[in-house]
Amino acid sequence: MIIYWLSYSFGRLICAFASVFIEPHISLSVAWITGLGIATLWIIYVWIIRLSITSLFVLGAFTGLVFSPIFPLSFGFINTRLNVIPALLAVFLSGTAFGSILFQKLAGKLLDSNPKHFPTLLITCVLLAIMFYAATTVVNILYKKNTKTNKKFSPSSENREHSVRDTNKLAAAEEEQNMANFCAEQDDKDNTSL
Repeated sequence: MIIYWLSYSFGRLICAFASVFIEPHISLSVAWITGLGIATLWIIYVWIIRLSITSLFVLGAFTGLVFSPIFPLSFGFINTRLNVIPALLAVFLSGTAFGSILFQKLAGKLLDSNPKHFPTLLITCVLLAIMFYAATTVVNILYKKNTKTNKKFSPSSENREHSVRDTNKLAAAEEEQNMANFCAEQDDKDNTSL
């Protein structure tokens, strides 16, 4: 059990460093694909090959390593796709808790009948999660295409976009000018006091 939690912590540490350089949707895609591979290995080792103590330790360690960054990466994924507000975050956290509450009874009854059903349950949950992840990616791509075509045919939105950019540039230039004036006044005060 300690090997699982050590690898779990190590997986999150690796993810924290990697997320600086890699976008969340790429990291999440890699995590789900490797998670599917780990779940497949669990099925092979439990149902086809006999599970030994060594294979249990190795599979447990890799399971923690692969599945640990998925929850934090989901926050990054949602943050890049949506404007995250506290209400949306509450819905996300409630949804993750609801899944645990809902499947706990089912998983308990299934595992009480035969403990070998753990990998079957694992691969089912991984496949469901991959389907939901793929659906959100497809919806996001379609939404971006729809938004781009609407902007292309709407000259007023283009004008608004340019006016916002111009306003931002003017505000930045005004701020720079104010800062330059302030620095010049400070230099004048320093020179007159000497």
